[in-house]
Amino acid sequence: MEAAPSAGRFRPEIIAQMTQIVDFLTKNNAPITINIYPFLSLYGNDDFPLNYAFFDGAQPVDDHGISYTNVFDANFDTLVSSLKAVGHGDMPIVAGDAYRLYNGQGQNKLLVGAQNVTYLQNKWCSFNPEAKDLTKLAKNIDFACTYSDCTALGYGSSCNGLDANGNASYAFNMYFQVKNQDEEACIFQGGLSLVEALKIFAFVHVITYLEE
Repeated sequence: MEAAPSAGRFRPEIIAQMTQIVDFLTKNNAPITINIYPFLSLYGNDDFPLNYAFFDGAQPVDDHGISYTNVFDANFDTLVSSLKAVGHGDMPIVAGDAYRLYNGQGQNKLLVGAQNVTYLQNKWCSFNPEAKDLTKLAKNIDFACTYSDCTALGYGSSCNGLDANGNASYAFNMYFQVKNQDEEACIFQGGLSLVEALKIFAFVHVITYLEE
């Protein structure tokens, strides 16, 4: 680990904004949600030990009596320390996304799965590789990403290696899922219902609809 979790602090350039955010969350009895990707530590340091990033039984690193064997636990407790430093050490923390979930050792608490969750069906929107008219493709991708979350397509992120078709499919599908799989959200050429789009497949120049 590059720094001990107990020394965790928000960076100087964002501490004011982060303090405002956690103040707001506390006033509204809301937790803070974080995404932790331990493998990203490998991108910043070629000498970073693989076993710390991938839970492979690394030699423990001691931080004032707390033993860490992986980056997830260390990152989680670094956030705990950062929150304590701005007066919110008891704030609930939710791991929103991670390549593998684990418990923060500093708090000695197990992660708890969300209860009473209704999952969407296995449906996706996908770019139509047979499309002829692509004049509005870039504009439609921009629209989809504006109203959904395309951060995984960014440099160094988990889906950064997709080709142009993959990027389009990701963007359109994210928008489709954010809209709770509303069939109209899977059509980027106005005035067509989903059924009509399937009937005149060749003329729907942006996306097709897939169902597993």
